[in-house]
Amino acid sequence: MVNSPSSLDQAFTVADLEGIRNLLSGGSVIDWRKLMFETEAEAAAFVAANELDLDDPADVTRINAVRNEAVKYLRRHFDFPVPSPVANADLVTLLMLASGKGHRQLCACTVLKVMHTIHHLEARELLFQLPVSNEEVFHLVEQKVYRVIGRALAEGAPIVEFIGGRKN
Repeated sequence: MVNSPSSLDQAFTVADLEGIRNLLSGGSVIDWRKLMFETEAEAAAFVAANELDLDDPADVTRINAVRNEAVKYLRRHFDFPVPSPVANADLVTLLMLASGKGHRQLCACTVLKVMHTIHHLEARELLFQLPVSNEEVFHLVEQKVYRVIGRALAEGAPIVEFIGGRKN
């Protein structure tokens, strides 16, 4: 007897499966050589899942500033040839380019990796300047994680066990 795939199985994209594989193997997104988005809708959903609103001018300005800084860094410190279509791409386009093939795919992945690093460095610096305690920040993040896990369980995700914790 062959079981038909559940709606949950059909909901996983190649990008989802690659992310799950990476998570379970202990890998880091910074080590990926290629992304696996098949559609702009998938890429936009990924952006939204990362709490970035492409309809919010402040978020778009921030994304573009980080992208521009990444491109400048690569060009200045490594003489890395980032083509204009990559250097000027919006985030969804950049994710789609990183999911493609050829030189632009390599460049898009490299720009995204540097963007990721810049974002984390600046966020860490901001954390030191915030007038809130680490405990308060952790509590906000923890609430978000539990909301996401709760939603996944409600939608039928096969989560067997979840244990929260802190990463230093």
